[in-house]
Amino acid sequence: MIVVVEQAIRQGWRMLVLDHQDVLATRDEDRITDRLLDILVDLRKSGAVPGFTVDLFGLPVRDAKLPDWQGVSIDKTPDITVYPARPRQGIGEGRHDALFLECKVLDGNRRLTQYGDQGIQRFLDGRYAWRMPHAHMVAYVFSATDRHPASALKGHFTRQRAGSPRQTNGQRLALRDGPKEVLPAGCACTRPVIQTEHLRSAPVLPGRENLIQLRHLWLCDPA
Repeated sequence: MIVVVEQAIRQGWRMLVLDHQDVLATRDEDRITDRLLDILVDLRKSGAVPGFTVDLFGLPVRDAKLPDWQGVSIDKTPDITVYPARPRQGIGEGRHDALFLECKVLDGNRRLTQYGDQGIQRFLDGRYAWRMPHAHMVAYVFSATDRHPASALKGHFTRQRAGSPRQTNGQRLALRDGPKEVLPAGCACTRPVIQTEHLRSAPVLPGRENLIQLRHLWLCDPA
């Protein structure tokens, strides 16, 4: 299911690049995500991407609200949520059984620090996907220096942060494994899918570590 959704997003991005350069020119995360979601809805209906069909997947939604792990906030909104078409057996919390994707623009001043602190971090502290063992970060890449996710992420994780406590970005984001390539590039506009593993600070699981695997899907403007 994970790879099928990734392939659908890649196909959606190719269609954005071909037909919606006006939207990409805005460099606006919400507008790009909204148009990408329109395309995903059409792809699901047409079955143009193998496996991404109404029989297997529900309607992809944008900014679907869910509670955080403590229920303090009931308005946590990952950018894209994709549910299975039918409830999976043995899953007690159907609202949390989904693929959750957080999207960020990489362009100008919006770089990997924001990607990590305002993206990755939300999957580590009980805000997003806290019942799932995996989730996605999606980057809309317009920055010429951030076109290769494995090297860009490795450089970011090893970089020292300013201020106190003295730590690297990888330490701040509790990196346990990766970055490593798990799926090759789909075309000139879609980079290899990179996976990292992180230790979550919440929820706390008695007697064992709470790890999450993040798959990083980077989509590039050919310009």
